Parts: sequence; structure tokens; C-alpha cells
Amino acid sequence: MAFCTRCGAQIEHGQRCNCSGTTKSVATGHKSFIQRAKGWPESTKRALSVVSVLIVVTILYAVIGSAITAPINTAQRYFRVKANGNWNRVYSFYDLDRYESEFINRDSFIALHEGIDITDFILTGSGQSYTASYSVGGSAAGQKESISLVRSGSSLIFFDAYKVSTRSVITDNFHIYAPKGSSVFINGIQISLSRESSEMQYDFTDTFIVPKIFSGQHELRVEHPVCEALTERIIIDNEEYSYYEVESLKLNSSVKPDLAKRTEDISRRVIASALEGNSFQSLNLEYTSDEWSREMLINAYDFLVSGLNRQDDYDGYESISITSFVDLSSQTELLRDGIYTCEMQTDYNYVYITQEWGDTSEEKGSESAYIRFLFVFENNGWVLYWMELGFDNRW
Repeated sequence: MAFCTRCGAQIEHGQRCNCSGTTKSVATGHKSFIQRAKGWPESTKRALSVVSVLIVVTILYAVIGSAITAPINTAQRYFRVKANGNWNRVYSFYDLDRYESEFINRDSFIALHEGIDITDFILTGSGQSYTASYSVGGSAAGQKESISLVRSGSSLIFFDAYKVSTRSVITDNFHIYAPKGSSVFINGIQISLSRESSEMQYDFTDTFIVPKIFSGQHELRVEHPVCEALTERIIIDNEEYSYYEVESLKLNSSVKPDLAKRTEDISRRVIASALEGNSFQSLNLEYTSDEWSREMLINAYDFLVSGLNRQDDYDGYESISITSFVDLSSQTELLRDGIYTCEMQTDYNYVYITQEWGDTSEEKGSESAYIRFLFVFENNGWVLYWMELGFDNRW
């Protein structure tokens, strides 16, 4: 018997096969591949079996591996874990080891998200960008989260691995502005005072910066030597809440009487010194380091001297004796500009000398004057920022 060299069919010797393309007679005794394979050694058969298995395994590995590591599957697993409330595993979906700090760590991440109940999520998107639409705590109001994936090395040897971008969970350089002298804490951790200047900053406002912190709701505590501590929940978010201003702090009850007493003491010293025509420096007042304010204080004092000091042959006050002070101040909070305004009305007796054609006349009387002093808290104490005295109202 003979076999066709093209299709392996058994035919009579010398015959042509009916299969397409056969033009020659086949050789006598030629066997098909299957017939020949039956005569191969067992070692050859085993080797071919191993190769076949490896080919199948390789194909399965490529199919399954590409499915497991596909970006869409990473995004689905990530949000499914969130929906299950397994925040410990959620943390592992981010590449956060390089950002480890007091604010960026597994414990703070879990504490921030505990109790959040995510339901009914739907994932849309493609490639490395997705959007999860979901509800929280059974609320009818829907929420959305943008999910960006970033390559993070290889997975299963040959396939790209993905992590969820930290851009959605970390806020960079969060600024807090508070009245000068404040101590600021977030989640019980004190924030260092920054020396940088900012357009948002007043002359007597301090700036505090958190380099990196998880976006979300945090507890802010602000302490101040002359104010009651402020504790409140604030939202930190790169998109909308990249800074926070402490608008005001409630003053301690001792501030108003203390600064009223200081205003009285300074007023008496200033009036006595101005009547004698002494310099501003001779008063040795504690005033702000702000250069502009210092110049304004000197100008205000010099103007008072010109109105009160009586020189020879000129009209002027011989004496001023303050009899009472009434505190008109109403401020109860330290505002973000750091200024406290003390307003007072004072009653005083005076002796005024008039010179006319060589004759001297003396006028005695009583008047009231309006006093306004501004103080700022600087270097752990109140210092004078501005003063306005009405004792020159005869002019």
C-alpha cells in the first residue's frame, strides 16, 4: 500500500490521489505523520507532550494575566473594597509609602474614613481614567469620585501594575491663617509656624502650612494666650479648600479690663509728657515693631505736644488733671488683623493760660475727651499700635 504525500490518504500503488493539487504518483510504502508518530520513541512523545502543555499554559497565562491586571479591573476592585468598608485594604491601592508622615499613614487614613457607608456604585470610564457614581449612608443625593490610575511597576512578571493616583486623596501645602501668637493643631498634632509671606496674610496674622495631609474633614484647634481655644471641624481639599482663615477668636474676659487699665496709665503718662514738651522716646512705651505704625505714633504724639505745651508768651495749657475714665469698648473677639481697639471717654479739669498784650489770663474748666488706643498682640504680649487723644480739642 502507499500513502498520499499531501493529505496522507491510503491509496493503491501507482495511483493518483483525488486531493487538490496532487500531480504525481506517491512513493510505495510512504506513511502519514500520525502513522509515523506512532513509531517514535517514548522520550520524544513525552517531550512533545511537555511542549504542548507549556504552550497551553502560556496562552492561559497571557489571557488571565492581562485580564487580572487590566486597569478597569484595578478600578473595580478598588471601589468594591471601598464599598465593603475595608479601609485597610483601600489604603494599599495607593502608593503612599514615600509620603509617610504624621498626617500620611495607614492609621490616620482609616480613622478619617471609618463610618463611611458607600452603596450603589457604578463605574464608568476607560483606559486609566474612571468615574465612580455612588451614594453614602442611603442618601438620595448622589456623589462622584474621579479615579486616575498610574503605572507602578510590573505584576505577574510581564504585566503592567496600577495604583490609584494619590492626587484625589492628598492635599498639598494646606495654609492656615490665624491671629499672631496662635498655636494651631490639626487632629491633635501641632503645626509649625511658617515664615513665608502671603497675599492672604495681614501684618499681625501668622501662617501655618501642612505640606501634605489627607483630603477630608479634620479637627482644627487654635489656642492663643489671651483667647479662648477654638475647636471646629474643617474641610481640607485641593480643589476647593486649599486654605483656611481663622476669622476671629473669642477674647478672655480679662482682656477688656486689663487693656482699659493700660489705656488709662498710658494716657496719663502721655498727657503729662506732652504738657512738658518731652520727646516721644522719653515715654519708653511698649509699641509695635511695625515701622509705619511707629512713625504714626510719633506724629500723633508730636501733634499733641504742639496742642498742649505752653511756651513763653504763647497760649496753652498750664495743667490737665484727669478725673475719670469710662470704657466704651465693645470688642469681644480678636479679629484676624490681630488688633484690639480700646475706646474711652475721659473727664478732666484744666487750667488754660492766655497771653494778650502783655497781660496773662487764666481759665479754669472741665471738659470731656474721646480716647482711642489700638493694641496688637506681639512677642507674647500687648503692645501699642495707634493712639488718638482728644485733649487738644480747644484747637
